[in-house]
Amino acid sequence: MLKRVCFFAFIFLHIALYMWNIEARKHIQDVSLLMQLHNETVNGTMAEPYLYRVLVPYVLSPLIDGTPRSYVIAYLLGDTLASMAMLWLLFKWCLVFVNETYAMLGVLLVAFTMPLMMNWWFYSVSTPLEVCLWLLGLFCLKHIWDSRSSSSLPP
Repeated sequence: MLKRVCFFAFIFLHIALYMWNIEARKHIQDVSLLMQLHNETVNGTMAEPYLYRVLVPYVLSPLIDGTPRSYVIAYLLGDTLASMAMLWLLFKWCLVFVNETYAMLGVLLVAFTMPLMMNWWFYSVSTPLEVCLWLLGLFCLKHIWDSRSSSSLPP
């Protein structure tokens, strides 16, 4: 059991570091744009559709001290943690339907498409945190469904 947990932790960490590498290049190249988007979102002066995407900037604001380096580090840390959480929640969701091997294959399939998933504007999620919230919603719906279906069975 410990070997499996260590293996899955290693895979999730590796995928998150891969995403960190992609995000690092994107943020370092466009640090002025990152700073502008963050500041306008937090101040409430951002235009649509970013005006409503406030969760990540507000969560990361305590980590930012105004320097370009702090913006990059905060967003890289946030994206890495959210990517790891997203992959873990996806793995747990897949375990509802299939065994560990197939669940891991499903997670790897999604992980390999993450660079495309996170970089196409207008048609994709903008952060892994959105996927985490979606998966948590699925878990809540499953819990409600399970509780209703078990209570409707005759004794």
